[in-house]
Amino acid sequence: MTQKVIDRLGLTERDVLDFLAKNPDFLMRHPEVCKMLMAPDRFQGREGLADDSPVVDLQHFMVGSLQREIQDLKKQGGDLAHKMRTSHDYQHRVFNAVGLLLNSSCFEHFIHNIAYELAGCLNVDIVTLNVEGKHIGLSKDKMSGVQVLPEGTVDQILGVKNDIIVEQNVTLADKALFGAVTDIIQSQALMRLKISPASPQGLLAVGSKLPEDLSVDASIQGQLLFLAHTVQSLLRLWLDLPPY
Repeated sequence: MTQKVIDRLGLTERDVLDFLAKNPDFLMRHPEVCKMLMAPDRFQGREGLADDSPVVDLQHFMVGSLQREIQDLKKQGGDLAHKMRTSHDYQHRVFNAVGLLLNSSCFEHFIHNIAYELAGCLNVDIVTLNVEGKHIGLSKDKMSGVQVLPEGTVDQILGVKNDIIVEQNVTLADKALFGAVTDIIQSQALMRLKISPASPQGLLAVGSKLPEDLSVDASIQGQLLFLAHTVQSLLRLWLDLPPY
């Protein structure tokens, strides 16, 4: 606090000292103050100070505060680097998956790729394509690889407003989505498929036996939604359905 400020407020240095004496944790609660202070030399004496008077090493306090700040910054940097690596890994997986689907030679091949090949591209354990309703406009030979859900199931699972839910450490996955491998699923991503006004909505379900394999990070959810949008667009094109 400068002398001008002290004079303006009608305070004296003794007032400041008394305040600090009554609030010994002030610097702990406001470590930023240390950056504003001019610290004395570490072993600088003070005229009139008795030999046995306690000496507060303010420089040590300030260095400690800066060291903690540096450690916090290093941790934040490490966390950011980990998120970037994870995001890049997911991006690579999703791009491979989209490339696989775009190279499908026919509708049956497209469905086969979703049911049997997509999990390998995404490095997960299972991917299923689910559509609501009994009358979904597909002949029996084209239904292989497509799971039928009761009407209203997608909204029940995701809620009316959500297009994706990613869950880690899942204790009980939905058997209607994952079938025989339900018991091993410990993380899942469930994505709404808005195929066409002329068809019921669907659900793309991705499951992994690793409890934290599917990340809840917003950027990764965006990549998974990109995959879901690709699936719904290709379904619409293959089935010659009108867009929204």
